[in-house]
Amino acid sequence: MTLKQYGKRWISAVLAAGILLGITGCRTEGDAVSGSSLLSTPDADLSSESPLRPYEGETLTYAIGEMSSETQAVVEMVEEKTGIKINCENLASNVDGEIDSAMARMLSGYEIDIYYEAEPNMKKFYNAALITPLEDLAEQANYDMESIHGEYLPVFGDQVYGLPAFIDIWLTLYNKQLFDAENLPYPSAEGWTWEKYLETAQQLTDLSKGQYGSLMLDYNTYNYMYAEQCGVSHYKEDGTSNYDDPVFAKGLQFFYDLGNRYQVQPSLVEFKAKQMSWDEFFTTGKYGMFVAGGWALNMVTDREKYPREWKMGILPMPYPEGQQPSTLTTIGCYFIPVTSKKQQAAFAAISCMAMYQYTLGAGRIPARTDLSREDLSDYIQNSLAAPFEEDGITAEDFETAWFDPDRLHYNEKVSGKGDLAINQIWIEEGMDYANSKQTLEQTMQNIKRRSDQAIEEDVGI
Repeated sequence: MTLKQYGKRWISAVLAAGILLGITGCRTEGDAVSGSSLLSTPDADLSSESPLRPYEGETLTYAIGEMSSETQAVVEMVEEKTGIKINCENLASNVDGEIDSAMARMLSGYEIDIYYEAEPNMKKFYNAALITPLEDLAEQANYDMESIHGEYLPVFGDQVYGLPAFIDIWLTLYNKQLFDAENLPYPSAEGWTWEKYLETAQQLTDLSKGQYGSLMLDYNTYNYMYAEQCGVSHYKEDGTSNYDDPVFAKGLQFFYDLGNRYQVQPSLVEFKAKQMSWDEFFTTGKYGMFVAGGWALNMVTDREKYPREWKMGILPMPYPEGQQPSTLTTIGCYFIPVTSKKQQAAFAAISCMAMYQYTLGAGRIPARTDLSREDLSDYIQNSLAAPFEEDGITAEDFETAWFDPDRLHYNEKVSGKGDLAINQIWIEEGMDYANSKQTLEQTMQNIKRRSDQAIEEDVGI
């Protein structure tokens, strides 16, 4: 295991600006995440006649899971700044463990110019030789990737394969209306442990009303998040998996006990059987708290799609009692599939996205290391919390949830040899445990055995 500070330079600039914010201690394993563009010139002429818009009138295909108000704003921004038109093509939503619809399209030779993925999920596209290295395109565009994005760049095999647009940090969302109805005080970030989370969820749960205190999803990360937050590596020093460490068993049991034993959230079996959606927290108003990545908060800035009569609050991600406060982190990136026939225009589009998406008022943390102190100060104080003013969420709330300088940040996915298979193994074996097909001990033995085999069979990157 190695420690990596995703936001080291970014936070240094923030602290220098006199804002008590920070990100520290991001851990990655293996080859995980670790210029100056004409677009970055403040006074650049970007009118339709400008020579800085060489791809004016080009049309690109952007494959997406679903259209959101933010995606629409991104498309409009790219056209305004570059003259490039983007057609969004909806693909089937992907579920951990199922065939990736975008990958299937790319493997068939279907022309896609732009695609988005979280950095850990890009590796499968890299392994399948489906994404384009960007160094040559960046040089042609005079785009200094290292100066603009620094340690956020997704690197595989010593080459950069995407441009990072934002940092995604996990947090807790809570329904203020349900707390009010149960005469409970709103939770505090101080001492916000998993043990306190469970206690609070129990107080909010009323099954006679169909009301749960908690909601979590069927993603692989939930299976091992508790162990990660205890600072335990997925790998031993000899390169084999570390899943005989009892903390992984404790964490797996904790997650499934929330639904099966304590019944403060739907069990994973129920979640699957009812084909529940990720957005149940926002659409039903029946869940007191929801722990997820920052992407979930971003989604609800679309008030037309997710209208709410109740107000929401935010807290950091809970952490194991006795451990240093921590959260999970990943980087959101745009990349160019090898099937694109307009790669230079595609690079112009994704560089625009990577530089400016955070300015669109959707609660994003920019994955840039080149922003000035003034830029950062203004963004955090005046823009980050603006979409949530109706909820009463303030800039200070975001400082506490996302920018506590003493909070550790761990990689949300397994990242290292055999990682793609290992993430899937956790889903499969976890479900068998959830269905009572095997004991906790048998589950961990299977995860250990299968992960060691995946590591041995992975030729690496």
